[in-house]
Amino acid sequence: MSGIFEIEMPKRGAAPLFGPLHVFKSLHIIREYGPIGRKGLASRLELGEGSSRGLISHLEEHGFIQRKEDGLKLANRGSRYLNDIGFQASIIEVFGLTVDEYDFAIRLSQIASSVKDGIMERDEAIKAGSSGATTILFVNDGLELPDHFNIDDQMPQVANKIRETFDLKDGDIVIIGTGNSEAKAEDGAFAAASGLLISSTTA
Repeated sequence: MSGIFEIEMPKRGAAPLFGPLHVFKSLHIIREYGPIGRKGLASRLELGEGSSRGLISHLEEHGFIQRKEDGLKLANRGSRYLNDIGFQASIIEVFGLTVDEYDFAIRLSQIASSVKDGIMERDEAIKAGSSGATTILFVNDGLELPDHFNIDDQMPQVANKIRETFDLKDGDIVIIGTGNSEAKAEDGAFAAASGLLISSTTA
């Protein structure tokens, strides 16, 4: 399923102005708010008309979404993909763990072994315009950073908030994007998460 993030370059004209984060975030938006119109999706993604058309065509070609009279909705393949990767997402408040005002968290299942030091995820988030991303591992029934900083011991209120938000199982991760707006925090989380999904399937 990693092909969903492989965006084909056009033979003529400029490169598409959407990337893996838009592909991933659009699946979330369509699942949460669909059926949704193209303009509504473009507005939530902050994409122009041409880019949103290209993105929708890309998702259709991979069988992840369907166009209906009342708007775009996830196809069975799109729903299965999100379920298979254990995708959950939520606004969250984890003061002291992240570096900016707004935080948005994504949970992915059984991918903790693909995380190295969290730097790649942070860098992907910053490239997307957010202030960064924090990757948290759930291993041996405990929450920790890649450098083994124990969140349960050192930041119990933050740990409780994460546990209340997500039903975690061993090997899961939580990526928290942070930014000076909700949109930037979301973009950081989706950029970091899509980068990790891509690297985990190409390693």
